[in-house]
Amino acid sequence: GTAAAVAANLAAVGMGTDTGGSIRIPSSFNSLVGIRPTVGLSSRDGIAPLALTQDTGGPIARTVADAALILNATAGYDPHDIATAKSVGFVPKDYTDYLDKEGLKGARIGIVREVFGSDAEVNSVASRAIEEMKAAGAILVDNVQIPNFDIINKYGSLSAWEFKFQFNDYLKSLGDAAPYKSLDELIASGKYDPSIKKALIDRNNRTSLDAQEYKDIVLFRTKYVQEAVLKMMADNQLDALIFPTSSKTAVKVGEEQVAGDAFKLSSFTGWPTVTVPAGFTADHLPVGIDFFGRAFSEPELIKLAYSYEQQTHHREAPELTP
Repeated sequence: GTAAAVAANLAAVGMGTDTGGSIRIPSSFNSLVGIRPTVGLSSRDGIAPLALTQDTGGPIARTVADAALILNATAGYDPHDIATAKSVGFVPKDYTDYLDKEGLKGARIGIVREVFGSDAEVNSVASRAIEEMKAAGAILVDNVQIPNFDIINKYGSLSAWEFKFQFNDYLKSLGDAAPYKSLDELIASGKYDPSIKKALIDRNNRTSLDAQEYKDIVLFRTKYVQEAVLKMMADNQLDALIFPTSSKTAVKVGEEQVAGDAFKLSSFTGWPTVTVPAGFTADHLPVGIDFFGRAFSEPELIKLAYSYEQQTHHREAPELTP
């Protein structure tokens, strides 16, 4: 909804919460820029949580410059969200200082083919984007491998575990303003889309976060994927990684939407991603490219994404709302 509204010029920018792609994927489907910041860069106070271990809020905008301006307004320490204490010392004076049209020149960027998926049209747009980056002076390192990605990929999203407990805490924090006092009450009301009924009930049936499966995800998943990404980037002397934001384009309303595994790199590490328009399929459906990097590397990613955006200008306004 937010991304569609921004694409249609109903607002200059919007904000999203990204647990498993909810900034990046809507942005890419609407030919927009989206920034999922490092967890801890911007406060999540006031955000309805899905899984706070993975949740982070960030801008959805028509340009990289607009997104950078919003990041200026949200980045930094907030005593109401202890995770933001990690940001101290990592927030630049002004993210717009990194809007460098020549930012791709000399940058070493790894192509993560194992998360591309099988959609030929999406991959064709990604291939053109790679050539465009090369033409802009970037050094592309092809088919870089993430160690043990098959093992990492088996870990689930923490939204299946944390949602009930954190959402109930959120409702309590609203006090009398809360229309419901618990997830139980919300489910009993029936006021939700039927497509999420099973997910709501399954998550509401969780009785505790003391389960070994949950502890294993928290203890090992983040450690494994962070170490794997850091090793691969260090071995190849990379500034960033790229891959299609979603392995599939947007489907028609009512059809099942899949997005592939690429979102997991940022969601599982807690590290930043910037998605930027990369072009269109034959049916004129937008495709986005993710620039992904180490913790608090937003300045570098903004530089790369801005340079790509300015060299290509792929973003188009929707025909119905130009």
